[in-house]
Amino acid sequence: MDEDAHADELIEGPRGRRMLWELAARADESVHAVAWGVVRDLERSGGVAFGFATGWGGSPAARPADTAAGVAAHLAAAADDLVLRPGTLGAALTASVDAARPWQEPDGTDLMLADPIFDEALRTVAERVGRMPEAAWLWHPLAAPQFVTGFFYDDPETRERRVPERPEPATTGARLAGWRSRAELDEAQFARHAANYPGQPLSGAWWALPMYSGVWSTAELGAAGPAALHFLEDSMGEEHARVWPARARAGARVLEIAGPADWAELCRRHPFDVTASRRQVWGLATGRDGRWVLPDWPAVAAEWDAVHVTGAAYLRAAERAIAVEDAEAAGVEDAAATVLAGWAPGATVWLTDALEVTGAPVDWRLEDELWSPLV
Repeated sequence: MDEDAHADELIEGPRGRRMLWELAARADESVHAVAWGVVRDLERSGGVAFGFATGWGGSPAARPADTAAGVAAHLAAAADDLVLRPGTLGAALTASVDAARPWQEPDGTDLMLADPIFDEALRTVAERVGRMPEAAWLWHPLAAPQFVTGFFYDDPETRERRVPERPEPATTGARLAGWRSRAELDEAQFARHAANYPGQPLSGAWWALPMYSGVWSTAELGAAGPAALHFLEDSMGEEHARVWPARARAGARVLEIAGPADWAELCRRHPFDVTASRRQVWGLATGRDGRWVLPDWPAVAAEWDAVHVTGAAYLRAAERAIAVEDAEAAGVEDAAATVLAGWAPGATVWLTDALEVTGAPVDWRLEDELWSPLV
């Protein structure tokens, strides 16, 4: 794929646009500074509390802009001269994933960047990213070796340390069946609530993945460790992780998701209606009110052992409404759509026992914003 196509992909979705913005801001601190007034106003209009000091003590070049057009013009003027240092791309991607909110309205920065007025400036940054060697993995299919990552958590009820358990792919089938049963119950409960309390919204599950059912793996990003350490939607300040090496068994059937069309096709082939539980949260996140589906994961497991979402696919598809049915072609008024939510760039969910854990775990610790192995 040529660099122009890579650049087009990186500005296609909200997470890609946010990554490019965060990358530019790390190369030129004035990028964030000029935008704070616009972001503040967008946050306020969305009903989100936002605190800023009054007055401005920065340099004239970084004076806050009055409109999104002013911010876009500032970014465009700076884009060609940004010094993109090694390591900043990973930090920018981490910030973008952490800013994802598929359960509520986008934050002010994402709202601002959705304006097409930013297309040209972001595309200039995207073209430079497409030439960065450290960005190449974003388009890679599933690669060996893989790693399974679990985080340590302090249980708020027992106040005990929850230690990650060794992954057991052989139990995935039973867990997926349990996921399907729980999801059906959730839908029924949300549907009853909607019938009993019409017009009263109820927030519910927002993820599209088979939560706590499949085994998740990611590739290693050099000395930075597995990608799962860095890219977390709805992160909770994780600082301690346990990582197991793993590999796909010979002949494993892996579905590659390279973009929104692939995710839509998976949902079209194996649909599971989640309108009752997702109408509120995905409606807030995307601005769409309609019927929602996600993959019927046990049915997917009958055809595929794993589903891998490339880094670029995540940046293109996450946190946006993706049409599954064409309303006119299908002859239905309320066609289905879906959202890629709860995933991570380059992550693979294993739906069968086709993943093998191959060695002893290594613990990792986050200190001074850097993950390091405890060896």
